Amino acid sequence: MKNFFKFTVTFILVLYLLLTSVMAEEKQGQVTIPLDQFLKLMNSGSNKPATPSIPPPPVTLVFGTGDLSVTPLKDALKVQCKVIFKVFHGGWNEISLISNQAALSQVKIDGEEMAVYIKDGKYTVVYKGAGNHTLDMTYLVSTRRTGNTTSGKLLLPPSSSSNLTLIIPATGINIQVNPSMGGSTVEEEKKTIFKGTLPSAEGIDLSWSLRTVSDNSRQSTGKPRIYAQVYDLLSVSVGSIQITGLVNLSILRGQTDNFSFSVPEDVEILEIKSDKLQTWSVEEGKNNKKLLIFLTEKVEGTQQVTVIYEKPLKNVSSVWTAPFLQVIGAEQEKGFIACEAKTSLEMKSTEEQNINRVDVKELPSALVNLASSPVILAYRYYKHPFVLSIETQKHEELPVLSATIDTAQAVTFVNDDGLGLTKVIYQMKNNEKQFLELKLPEGSEILNAFVAGSPVKPVKASDSKDKRTVLIPLRKSETGENSGLSSFAVEITYKSKSGSFSFLGSKSEILPGCDVQISEYYWTIYLPEGNRVLSFTGNMKQAEGMMAPVNRNLFLNEAKYDKNIAEKIAPSAEMVDIKDKRQLQQTMVQNFTSTTVADNTGRVSGVLPVELYIPQSGQVFSFKKLLVEEGQTPSVIASYVGQSFVGTVCWFFLSLSFLLIIIPGKKGLNRNRLIPAGIVLLVSFLIGKKIGEIFFSSIVGIILGFIYLAIVCNLPGRILNFFKKLEWHKPVGAKYNNM
Repeated sequence: MKNFFKFTVTFILVLYLLLTSVMAEEKQGQVTIPLDQFLKLMNSGSNKPATPSIPPPPVTLVFGTGDLSVTPLKDALKVQCKVIFKVFHGGWNEISLISNQAALSQVKIDGEEMAVYIKDGKYTVVYKGAGNHTLDMTYLVSTRRTGNTTSGKLLLPPSSSSNLTLIIPATGINIQVNPSMGGSTVEEEKKTIFKGTLPSAEGIDLSWSLRTVSDNSRQSTGKPRIYAQVYDLLSVSVGSIQITGLVNLSILRGQTDNFSFSVPEDVEILEIKSDKLQTWSVEEGKNNKKLLIFLTEKVEGTQQVTVIYEKPLKNVSSVWTAPFLQVIGAEQEKGFIACEAKTSLEMKSTEEQNINRVDVKELPSALVNLASSPVILAYRYYKHPFVLSIETQKHEELPVLSATIDTAQAVTFVNDDGLGLTKVIYQMKNNEKQFLELKLPEGSEILNAFVAGSPVKPVKASDSKDKRTVLIPLRKSETGENSGLSSFAVEITYKSKSGSFSFLGSKSEILPGCDVQISEYYWTIYLPEGNRVLSFTGNMKQAEGMMAPVNRNLFLNEAKYDKNIAEKIAPSAEMVDIKDKRQLQQTMVQNFTSTTVADNTGRVSGVLPVELYIPQSGQVFSFKKLLVEEGQTPSVIASYVGQSFVGTVCWFFLSLSFLLIIIPGKKGLNRNRLIPAGIVLLVSFLIGKKIGEIFFSSIVGIILGFIYLAIVCNLPGRILNFFKKLEWHKPVGAKYNNM
C-alpha cells in the first residue's frame, strides 16, 4: 500500500510537469522584426568590433586627362574630345562642360546622348550613376585670319590636363600654342601635325601661319651678326640659386629664327619667355649644356628673350661660383649682374675675375625692377669668360609679431545680483595667426563671437587643461594703403558671476587675457545705483571725463561693417549735438553696446552665434590702460558701501543728535540754542539718504553739527572736571573717592 501511494504521487507530479511544459509552449508567440534590426541584435551579441565607417570623399566627381583632336575649317576649329571622369556616389550630379561661346553640336556620356542646358555661362548636363564614365563632345570655336596668320581661342573641356593633336592640311606651317607644356610638329602626307600637352584651363591661344618658300629651312641664307646685352638677376634662397636672364638681342645684316646659349651643366632650365617663341630644347655637352630656342618666324632688329634657370645649393653657408649663360655666336656680349637674398642670408664676394663691381644706383631700371628684395651686390662685365664667387652665411631668424591689436574697447554691465555681461571689440591686424586665444575670467561663459562682422564658432583648445581658454578663428588682414595691413574687428560677448553686493565690501571685474599684445585698452563699467563706490584699485587707470577715444580713421578705412561701428561708437558732429560730456559719454557707450542688437535665448555648440544686447544703466566708470602684454588680464577692484550702510550711519548720527539735545535739556539748558544743531543733523541725514553722491558732504555736516552740540553743552569742560576729580597722587592701595 505504501509503495502504491509513492507511485501515485510520483505519477501525478510527472503528469503535472508535462502539462505545465505543454501549456508554456502554447503560450509562446511569434515576433516579426525588420531585417536591419535583427542584424543589429545579432551583431550586438558578438564580440567582433564594429566596422569603422568610411568617411565620404571630399568631392563628388573628378576628371582625368582629356584627348583633343582639332581640325581647322573655314572660319572655325572643329574639336572632338574624350574625357574620362569618375563619380563617387549614385546620386544626381551637375557637370559643367565648356563656355557657351562655343557651338556645341553633340554631347555623349557612355555613348548615350545627353540633354544640355546653360548655367552661369557654361553648357551643363546632369547625370546619375557612380563609377567611371566617358564623356565625348564635339563643338566648334571661331577663328580669325590676319594676313597669312590664323588664330583663335581653343576652349578646353573639364580635365586635369589635355593631350592636343592639331592637324592642318598643309605643309610649311608654323604653329604656336600658348600656354603649352611642350610639343612637337611633324609634316607628313601634305599635313602638318602638332602634338602637345595642355594644362588645366578654360582655354588656350592657338595660331598658325604659312611660311614662304625661302623660310622653309631654319638656316639663314646669310649669317647675321648678333650683339647681346644681358641683365642677370641672381636670387639666393635656402637650397637653390635662381638666375633670371633678360637677354636683349640685336640682329644685324640678316635674319634668324633661332638662338643658341651655353649654360653650365649643373643648372636646370625652368622657363623661356619670348613674344615669338615656338619651342626650345636642351642638348647635353661635355662641359656645358646647349640651349636651343626656336621662334615662329625669322626676325631682325631687336628681340628679347628671358631665360630662367636654377642651380641647387646644398650647403647655404658656403662659397660657390655663380652660374651664367653665354650667347653662342654673338659678336659682342656685355651686361649687368644684380644679387639679392630671398632670406636672412649674408652675401659677400670672394673672387672677381674680368668683372667690375658697381654701385647699385648704376644698375639699369629694367634689372632693378626684376628684384623683389634689396640688391646687395652689383657688377658689370664686358665679355666672357668671367668668374664671380660668392660666400653666403645663413643667420638664425628671430621671431617677430605676426598679429597685433591696436585698440580694444570693452563694456561691462553688472546688476544687483553680481551677474555681469561684457562685450569686447578688438581692432586687430593679423598676418598668419589662425586663432585668437582668450583666457576668460573664472566662472565666465562665452555667448557669441564675430570676426569682421561675420559670426564665427568659438572652440575650446584641445591641448589646454584650463576650461576658460577659448579660441576664436581669425582671418588674414588685407593689404591697405601704402602696402600696410588693414585691421578688422574681433568681437566677443561673455557672461560672468561674481556674487551679489553686500553691506560693505569690494567687487572685482576681470577682462579676458589675450595672447596678442594690445596697444590701447579702454573699459567702461556699469555698476548698480544702490551702492556707493569709495575707491578703485587694479591695473587699469580710471579715466576722467570722456570715455575711450575712438580713432575714426581706423574704422572708416575698413569695410562697411567697421564704418558703421565707427559712426555708432564715435558719432560725428553732424550726427549728434550734445554739449554735456556725461550725456555724450552715455550715448557713446550705448551705441557701442547696441551695435549688435538681438536676443540670445540659448546656446548650442556647432551653430553660428546670434547677436546680444547689453543693458546700459547705473553708475558709469571709465578706465584705460596702454600697452597690455600677452597673457595679462586687465582688472578693476571697486570698494563700495551698500545703501543699508549709508542708512545705518545716518540713523546713528540722528539718534546721537537727539540724545545730545535731550541730555542738556534736563539740566536746564536752553533748547533754543540746540535747534540749529538739530536742523543741521536732520537736513544732512535726509540729503545723504536721498542723494548718494553727496553722502560725504552730509557726513561732514553731521560732524559739524556734533561739534556744535559739544561746544554748546560745554562737553570739554565736563570732561576736564571729570579728570580733576580723580586723585592721581594718593598712596598705593588707596581708593578713589566717590564722584
